Amino acid sequence: MPNQLNPNFHVYRIKNGILLIDPNHDQSKSFIKHNFTGHTLESLLSLPNNIYFLDQNSTIIELNNEALKRNRLPSKEAAIGKTVFDLYPTEIADPIVAFDKKVIETNMCLITDDSHSFIDGTQEHYLTIKSPWYDEKGAIIGIFGFSIALGLQPLAASLLEIKKLGLLNSDKKYMNISEIIPFFSKNLTVRELEYLPLISSGKTTKEIAHALKVSPRTAEKYLELIKFKLNAFSKSNLIEIINKNLKS
Repeated sequence: MPNQLNPNFHVYRIKNGILLIDPNHDQSKSFIKHNFTGHTLESLLSLPNNIYFLDQNSTIIELNNEALKRNRLPSKEAAIGKTVFDLYPTEIADPIVAFDKKVIETNMCLITDDSHSFIDGTQEHYLTIKSPWYDEKGAIIGIFGFSIALGLQPLAASLLEIKKLGLLNSDKKYMNISEIIPFFSKNLTVRELEYLPLISSGKTTKEIAHALKVSPRTAEKYLELIKFKLNAFSKSNLIEIINKNLKS
């Protein structure tokens, strides 16, 4: 693994994840056959989402300014070399590390959602996709992470960027979008399940927000996330999917 990642590295989508390679490297031409994402590391890190690279021990190797901001970190120097246990209490860090290990052990691109509570009393909800990070020989050296802060970062535009990276494209060797969505729909959080009867009854976003004692904006973001998990293209389609499954 490189000691320092070059911002000019090209980002490739290979196997089930991401490869970074110096465009001037002697072996770079051999990777032309793989999917070039169109990104350099610098442009990838400029995306308005939490972008980060971890080693196999969930130690931070690289991250962007959004990830610094969302994790209340003052600088890269304060973050690089730290593990999630340095950033979060054990009850939050343990499932994150377990998920990272699952990505590495299964050699799969996986999706999850989680919530982080901060010392200032705020709580943020995330939709996260993590994939293997490979070296030039195809060996897993760590994890590439792309996290969306729900309600704080644009969901639709963020999912489009993930799709552009090729992490949701069909491939026999990793979970494609048609496999992720049904799997994910069976793993709605307890809070998300509370929304289902209210949605299926046709209540408006404001009515749902009032019933669950949240802001309309929070309710709207939960609705968008549930639509994504259940592969619904509209609220009416979501209601149809919920009612169909409630009857089955």
